[in-house]
Amino acid sequence: MQLETLEDLLVHQLRDLYDAEHRDLELLPDLTEAANDVSLVQVLQEHHQETSDQRRRLEACFQRLDHTPVRGDCTAMAGMVAEAEDVMESGADPAVQDAAIAAVKRRIAHYEIAGYGTARDLARQLGAHDVADLLQQTLDEETSSDAELGQVARNVVNVGAA
Repeated sequence: MQLETLEDLLVHQLRDLYDAEHRDLELLPDLTEAANDVSLVQVLQEHHQETSDQRRRLEACFQRLDHTPVRGDCTAMAGMVAEAEDVMESGADPAVQDAAIAAVKRRIAHYEIAGYGTARDLARQLGAHDVADLLQQTLDEETSSDAELGQVARNVVNVGAA
């Protein structure tokens, strides 16, 4: 895809995020199964539903911009998925594994926060306020998820790993 206009850039960003959300949806059941701490499992399960909603919101963004929802190739997310798979296969102590799962999910959230913030700003610049509102909703969820994962890591997971 050539990036000649801000709309091209926005669509490119949306495709990247769409692929990232697909990859996250594929990863989350495995992370949930690998997690040991009940609080971490609960956060991961909740995030799975949120991620499904976020993917649907991206589809609505594409439609409002008169584009077909198409996945890009989010190499950053592919790398984070590979890192998560390494964590799950590490054979670490359960508390250490949980701390590592929380850490990789927080990195994913931070990547998505940056992506959604960028896409939202582009949508605003283009006057696509309905798209910007959808992206803001997901940005708020990702920010909340990051805070929740941080709380779980500080209060439960990292204490057991120490």
